[in-house]
Amino acid sequence: MKVKKQRIITTVLGSLAPLVFASGMNTLSAAPIVSSTSRPLPIVQERWSCPDPIGGTCFLIADLGRVDSVTGIQVAWYQGNSRRYAFSVAVSIDAAKVRTAYTGKSSGTTTGLETYMFPAALSARYVELSVSQNSIRPFAASVTDLVVLGCQCVLDAGAPDVFGVTKLYASAGSRIAWDSRHWQNGHPRDILDRDPDDPTQVSQQRGDSARVHVDGNGILQFLGTGPNLPQPRLYLNDPADYFFNNVEITLYYQRVADDNTPWGGAVLGARSGPDGHSVDNTLWCDAHTYYGRIRHDGTKDFDKELKHPGSLARGATNIWNGGSLPFNIWIGMKYIIYNIDNNSHVKMELYRDLTEGKDGGTWEKVGEIVDAGNWVPPQASPVCSYPPDFIPVTGGGVIILRDTGTTETRYKWFSAREIAPPLP
Repeated sequence: MKVKKQRIITTVLGSLAPLVFASGMNTLSAAPIVSSTSRPLPIVQERWSCPDPIGGTCFLIADLGRVDSVTGIQVAWYQGNSRRYAFSVAVSIDAAKVRTAYTGKSSGTTTGLETYMFPAALSARYVELSVSQNSIRPFAASVTDLVVLGCQCVLDAGAPDVFGVTKLYASAGSRIAWDSRHWQNGHPRDILDRDPDDPTQVSQQRGDSARVHVDGNGILQFLGTGPNLPQPRLYLNDPADYFFNNVEITLYYQRVADDNTPWGGAVLGARSGPDGHSVDNTLWCDAHTYYGRIRHDGTKDFDKELKHPGSLARGATNIWNGGSLPFNIWIGMKYIIYNIDNNSHVKMELYRDLTEGKDGGTWEKVGEIVDAGNWVPPQASPVCSYPPDFIPVTGGGVIILRDTGTTETRYKWFSAREIAPPLP
């Protein structure tokens, strides 16, 4: 798995240029430099001090000069080896709408820089450090250095992807992404194991009683062949270099012919292990997959699997006015999965587009769900070593595209991107 490297957006103290102070209570403002205390607030010998705040909170606001992707801050506290500071960090794009990104206390053990990382990268121009308590002197604050950190995140939410389809979330700094442009290279072919025309060698054919065929004009087909129930799969399976965890998956799906298996249809899975669905049952505890499904029977749902093949679905509702999944139209599907609550829980979102991508698509959220525990799929004996309601906040990095009972299913404009998860 690739590790994100943090970059320094700005070192704040030592220059008045990137600083904006706001008077009054804990509110961001792009006003000229004023004080959060009862008197002017200069930086003296590159140290910011706030001995008597108005309203009981000292705060310092860094104006980055542009919207950037902020992942955390570093603070060097004055006499930080002998006192502890209680503080919070808030961010804003426009100095009007504010969200809290971090709350905590300093260690009390060092005068050097301490690092405080946000749960997720956030788009921000203004970064506010608010200090509410000092273990030696209540309300006073003193900082010798403040550094704003960012990842190489791409502020591309709302921009088109390589197929012209709108991205709903910003890409992560790792820039891990895959797409199916190689399906349109003029070379018809069946995929047998790895697709030789995939320049990344990430896509891999799996499944039973079916062909996985590329027509060379941008379309991939699942073609049932029998004699058993067709269960074709296409994996994005290279967790060493393409580890998908917090991810936005997009494709367009067309139902052509099938046996109407209720749970078949447009089905995407994420966070699977690379071999958790193999014939080797000693690996089945690595299956741990979250599925988003737009099913043949007209329902959407979310299905959780820990040990293969047992699973448990939640959030089932019909999204076709009581009917079944229509045939012979292109249906856009986005399945988005990301961690929340300091990487302790998992949120899933499911969207559809019925315009065939016109102007990037009109993306309608048809469902969302959170795994906060107590979601317990069945397991055959012997059960897995992890808890029965295990939450795969990391998982195995593999994405699965699948169908069941198909005679022919078509896909195009398939892509997957690591995203920077939003804060609640």
